[in-house]
Amino acid sequence: MMINTGKLFKAIRKNRALTQVEVARNLISQSTYSKFESGSQDISSGIFLELLNRLNLSVDEFQYISNNYNYGVKNNLIKEFFTLNYNNIRKITILEKKINSFLEKQYDVEIDDIRRICKAFIQMNDNNLETAQQIVEPIWQRISLYEQWYVNDLKIINSILFLFPIDSVADFTKNVLSRLSEYNHYPEAKELESAFTVNLSLLLIKGGKFSEALEIIEHSLLVEKKRLHYTILALYYTRKAICQYSLEVDKPLFYLEKAANLVSIYDDLEYWDCIYKEYMYYTS
Repeated sequence: MMINTGKLFKAIRKNRALTQVEVARNLISQSTYSKFESGSQDISSGIFLELLNRLNLSVDEFQYISNNYNYGVKNNLIKEFFTLNYNNIRKITILEKKINSFLEKQYDVEIDDIRRICKAFIQMNDNNLETAQQIVEPIWQRISLYEQWYVNDLKIINSILFLFPIDSVADFTKNVLSRLSEYNHYPEAKELESAFTVNLSLLLIKGGKFSEALEIIEHSLLVEKKRLHYTILALYYTRKAICQYSLEVDKPLFYLEKAANLVSIYDDLEYWDCIYKEYMYYTS
């Protein structure tokens, strides 16, 4: 159950030992602010955001607190999806069931998009690429009409990169990353940039473009190695091993072993199983 917005503002303000006058100064009158806290008057979104700033609170944290310290069912589903390893079909299948239960109670476009993508990943795991592309095609048909893409749009696009032809996906990704560069100081931007690069590397491997994939992987390892999450780093090592094996250069098992050692530190055997299967699939 959502906590009343004005009531929550009042509680946070008092916790900060601030008066209504101090919070509202040079923004709105103390009388208007008092009515907002009591729930008898609304305020504009611009004023709301500035008041949050004065309380030193982000919108995300405020929503989390107002929902009784929970993101809510929809946001939890979204967060779970975007933190999933898309190679882990077991977890994707579990998430799809949760999403179906949610959609039985209420329809939501964003959640339905994620449902489609989960179904597509399951089809791809069964090597049904054409079926997977058909499932997510309606998502792209809608998003492609937008005049401008925002972060959530880019997250969805990253999840359906496999929809695009191999010959054009590299240039398309560069255009997307150019758009993402406008979010240079946005917290999620770097992680999303890495996610695009990771997915692009696999698409190039699938298309037999091992030299291009290797170039992208080595650049990412050179520039971003220290800040990469262990799952991304291990995946890069595995895909570097795939490229080296296919190009018959260096010692591919060296990087596969590096991936194995890295994952073992975190005792993530399930993740190792996923990326090792990927290695075996592309090198057998």
